[in-house]
Amino acid sequence: MRIPGVRTAIASACAFVALSGQAAAQHSGDWIVQGEALARRIEAGNLIVTDHTRADRQAEAARQNGEDRLQILYDLAADDYIGSDGDAGAQSLAAFQHEAAAQHDQHYLAIRTDVLAESRGDVNPFHASYFSYVSLILRQSLERPMPEWFMRGLAGVLSNTIVRESAIQLGPPIPWHLQRIRDEARLKLSDLVSMREDAPMLRDGDGLSRFDAESWALVHYLMFADGGAHWGTLDRYVKAVFAGTDPQAAFREAIGNPDDLETPFRIYISRSIFSFRQVNVDASVKREGFAVRPLPPVESASRRALFHAAMGRPAEARAAIAEARKAGDAPDAFVAEALLLERDGKTEEAKAAYERATTAGATIEYAYYRLASLLWVADASVETMQRVDDLLSQAIKLNVRDAWAYASLGEVRSIRGTPGDPMGMVRRALSLEPGEAHHHLRAASVLWRQKKWDEALVQAQAARELATSDEMRRHATEMIDGLSRARR
Repeated sequence: MRIPGVRTAIASACAFVALSGQAAAQHSGDWIVQGEALARRIEAGNLIVTDHTRADRQAEAARQNGEDRLQILYDLAADDYIGSDGDAGAQSLAAFQHEAAAQHDQHYLAIRTDVLAESRGDVNPFHASYFSYVSLILRQSLERPMPEWFMRGLAGVLSNTIVRESAIQLGPPIPWHLQRIRDEARLKLSDLVSMREDAPMLRDGDGLSRFDAESWALVHYLMFADGGAHWGTLDRYVKAVFAGTDPQAAFREAIGNPDDLETPFRIYISRSIFSFRQVNVDASVKREGFAVRPLPPVESASRRALFHAAMGRPAEARAAIAEARKAGDAPDAFVAEALLLERDGKTEEAKAAYERATTAGATIEYAYYRLASLLWVADASVETMQRVDDLLSQAIKLNVRDAWAYASLGEVRSIRGTPGDPMGMVRRALSLEPGEAHHHLRAASVLWRQKKWDEALVQAQAARELATSDEMRRHATEMIDGLSRARR
């Protein structure tokens, strides 16, 4: 299996980071951020805020400021999932109900258009939006979760990408990060690189800001210090973690003892001049290159309702829902209403709202996915399972990158015995989100039904390795034990 390195990680993280053909011909390490591609992706705005518990959502929002407050981007956390065969099949069906309840609804990236943002020297005025987007793509695209210092540090470096008409600057220093790590007591590097995502420091606004500043500085040092001499060590580190090495052990083996880096790192952050990468290229973004259409009042209000619902702002969401309905037929407003009802624990009422939304032609794929999850129960009739299939298919038509819909549709068709290759659907999900343990469990479940024991075992083991919770590890272990018995 090919193990990607840091260049691959960066490319997959951004979707808009790529090797420049001209620069690559000069030097294999020359890679750039494509300004026009970036602008197009941000303009599309189809980024999602995950559906998490209210307490965690509020805690995340509380530790952000300004535009960063809008960066409510959580890892997916599904409940009680296990895919299997035979008598245990009912468990797989029942678990689907819990999966969607903990799954994301919509991703949104909010950008204020009433503020004229101008570049100030080497500071990207949209750094918060870039940071949010890179963080999202990193977490969805990497085959294995990376430590927080690397994820947030790399996102920080890429967030300060300056797109000019004739050049792109990648990684100019971020003044407020430098000021913070110079003026305040900083973490020891050994503590920084061993910090887990559930650490109390990362749940505190000031603590997270300190962590982000130092993580940015460490990644910047490894990418640009000493003429880029440390780049190779960072690349080896990423490859080692992707290969399964413990991150702290990988750091020591690839980069060195964190304690030995303290002095050169302190000297680096104390300097007044910093290196970064600049590539001369025509990166101008022309207005006529974008498709523009007027947004009808009903659609505008519905989008705002969905955004407020995702942000956990019920009063604002209900006001926007009412505004949308006054403006005309508003199927997407029913989706926002359903999200609010689910958060209040009113599942049946939410189900009815999803029914109204999908019947009326909602454009939000999550409505179809979520309704399918509510209909898919252990004793579902043949007709109901056909409806589940239809709903998941429609979700995919609306969003061809909906990995969860692909994985679920693959298992539905595996259970129903639908002609074709249900595993192809699950493979599509894995290609979109290779680091998501739930998709690997779906794959193991489908392969088990196909009696491909060895392949199923590989997927179940991958799910256990990628699991981010004790519950998920337990489910994966149960799957592995069941497959081991089935192979005998």
